[in-house]
Amino acid sequence: MARRRGLGASSTACDEQLAPGFDDPDAPVDDGLTEAGRRIAKAWGIENYHLASFPVDDPAQGRKFDHDKPRFDLLVEGMPRALEEVAMVLTFGSQKYADHNWQHVDRAAQRYLAAGMRHELALATGETHDPETGAHHLAHKLCCDLFRLELALRDEEVTCR
Repeated sequence: MARRRGLGASSTACDEQLAPGFDDPDAPVDDGLTEAGRRIAKAWGIENYHLASFPVDDPAQGRKFDHDKPRFDLLVEGMPRALEEVAMVLTFGSQKYADHNWQHVDRAAQRYLAAGMRHELALATGETHDPETGAHHLAHKLCCDLFRLELALRDEEVTCR
């Protein structure tokens, strides 16, 4: 069974049940939302969300039903410096090793946990930037955590099949 993805995904890897307290997604609801959108609206306390807030009779006003999709613009617009610093660390690693080499490291989760902690320790002792790359230690730690997260999500997908 494949793992559900997106904002409405279950908190456990293979659980296809709705979280307690949410309405039955099969119940007929004419609110224009997907199951995930209804769950998010309810979780955020938006009880009366419906399409009436989006006029249909004005063809000049565009509509796009993406309210239940991840907002990647929040990353790009909200933290461009951090993303660029992470990209610099990834580029350095790509040049030093190979593109996506991190995926092939033995005991990757354990080793990237240790590497991330070394960057945290460097920060705790007052060193803000990695001497080899010049990038902020937090960018290195984020890369380590992103590697671990990606590997963990891949493992969950394989486990659910």
